[in-house]
Amino acid sequence: MKNINFNQSKWIWLGLALVGILFAIFNFVRTGSIILSIATAIFATLRYQAKKTAGFASRRIELVVPLTLSISLFILALSLPHAR
Repeated sequence: MKNINFNQSKWIWLGLALVGILFAIFNFVRTGSIILSIATAIFATLRYQAKKTAGFASRRIELVVPLTLSISLFILALSLPHAR
């Protein structure tokens, strides 16, 4: 599997975040929240891998907290009542 560089892949998660914000603006809150949670998970994972491969001391908490927030946003988006 090819190792993805953080600077090369920033357009992927940035584009996903922009699409999620646009969906949320145009009244598709559930879809926007799900897309934003996916973009957050991608960002956290790639950032953690980039710091680890660059030789910086990366702590596990720097991955766990953003992923936990991303998962909770995803669950919250699925549990929204009458989300339009």
